[in-house]
Amino acid sequence: MPDQNSKEALQNILRQLDGARSGSVEFDEFIDLWSRFLKGGPLENLTDRAEIDQRAMSAVAGMTQGRTHSRVAPEITRMINEMEVAAYLVRSDGAILEGNVAARRIPGAEAANVVSDLPFEPASGNSLLREVERNLTRNSQDPHHLRAVEAETDRTVTLALSPFVRPGDGAPVALLFVIRPEFSVEIVARIGATFGLSAAECEVLNQFVDGSSVTQIAASRGRSEATVRAQFRAIFAKVGVDTQVDLLNTVISLARFNSGLVAMDLRLRHPTRRTLNLLRPDGSGVEVTTFGATSGRTVLLVHDPYRYTFTSAVERAADSAGLRFVVVCRAGYGRTDPPASPDTTRLDATAADFAMTMDHLGLSNAPLVGVGAAAPVTHRLAARLGNRVSALAFVSASPPPGMAQPNGVSAGWIASILKTLTVSRSMARFLTVSGIRAMVSLGARRFICLQMRGTSDLKEAESDPEILTEFDASLRNASLLGLGALTEDMETLFQDWRDDAFAHDLSVHLIHGDADQIHPIAAIEAFASVDPKRIRLTSVSGAGYFLLETRPDDVMVHIAELFFSQKDRPA
Repeated sequence: MPDQNSKEALQNILRQLDGARSGSVEFDEFIDLWSRFLKGGPLENLTDRAEIDQRAMSAVAGMTQGRTHSRVAPEITRMINEMEVAAYLVRSDGAILEGNVAARRIPGAEAANVVSDLPFEPASGNSLLREVERNLTRNSQDPHHLRAVEAETDRTVTLALSPFVRPGDGAPVALLFVIRPEFSVEIVARIGATFGLSAAECEVLNQFVDGSSVTQIAASRGRSEATVRAQFRAIFAKVGVDTQVDLLNTVISLARFNSGLVAMDLRLRHPTRRTLNLLRPDGSGVEVTTFGATSGRTVLLVHDPYRYTFTSAVERAADSAGLRFVVVCRAGYGRTDPPASPDTTRLDATAADFAMTMDHLGLSNAPLVGVGAAAPVTHRLAARLGNRVSALAFVSASPPPGMAQPNGVSAGWIASILKTLTVSRSMARFLTVSGIRAMVSLGARRFICLQMRGTSDLKEAESDPEILTEFDASLRNASLLGLGALTEDMETLFQDWRDDAFAHDLSVHLIHGDADQIHPIAAIEAFASVDPKRIRLTSVSGAGYFLLETRPDDVMVHIAELFFSQKDRPA
């Protein structure tokens, strides 16, 4: 077992914390390192504990500084984040106004605030800043493409700079797209299938999109440059373009087209899902999603970062139970704008959004259901909404941190935070913030598979391909306007919110799987035992963390029985 006070063990931790400022830490490896470090003895006895706390606070400051508030309108931020290809909105002086989720996955680019910080070296010999300045001052809105080397990987990438004039002040800005090899494989395969390219033509196209020149393609394939140019002409003819620039634009356009196909597929698989946008009195927008029985009894659902939309099985179960779920997208997530006034908190804005939605639906009151990590915000909303909430329930509940038990928790990230909370709030905050960044960079699917590998919870998640797909979609929704709201909510989850659970007089019903390895049933039982007359627990035998997704019929029956009497329940 490692000695925590050994210079080597301590220096490993400090070095990793210093690296986290620039986003260079491999999160999964750090969790393993920190877990081994904790096993070396009580952290309270550590001689250099103050040094770890100080470095952890510095690391969090480095990860959260910079563009904490978007410099562009929320709708622009959303549009950029919805693009599949990495994209930055840049100004002529090189300032990065916005970078999307895909851009955060580029090694070495996580903390960039100006284009000169990006890990790309243009093949032209000019700096990237010079390329941006030159192309934003040439009075042309035509896209400009250039090859560059990605410093962290030594791979050649294609940079596409698309200038446009921003309305109002007229200052030129541009979208800087980064087309990387892992993005191109899927697109090239789709182009090949769509336009009937031969295997050889697909290989040429793939190398072109990966960043290779005609000379490089010819050399790697053992062909003459004349042969490669002839293959390009054949590709141009089949795709219907005239130049390499047009071909590259087709690659980008096809990515956007793919988003349309995904939307159509979702509509076919989720026939009861509906989305509407409501306007607040100040003109900002609120997104509301419904699913289940169109004319059923209404249940308001408080989503968490991973469960905003649900699998088709969950939606069918709601429909069968005669329940209509209404999900109000919380302020700062998805297509719901942040509060217009800095004096209004996200929580107060969300409470007002729930009340406005109920007014829109003609509801004087309705039951409220929280899922997963939404426990603290659900209790706080219930207190603010008062008698407009008729009943309260939680599915796959999260216990207050003081009652959560790290032993038996399958996810290394959650277990590490719970073990650290009692000895170092600074380090626990670092684990929370860095975990969120890793989750968004990796995507929910990969993050969950890494954190739950080898567990029954992961087997549950993989039992239905839709489960992790919906988790991914919900996480993308949570980060469409950046990571501020997501980080705030996850930090709230790991603060002591027991007082919030008793800030209202509603009875609380918990529906939880007894095989849950994220929040073991013993922790939920401990929470329920605090006030057994007010907090009731329904334990679902054999179900884990993905209770709602794997036992949707059972959950919907429980909710219908809890909220609606037999005579009121729809037939």
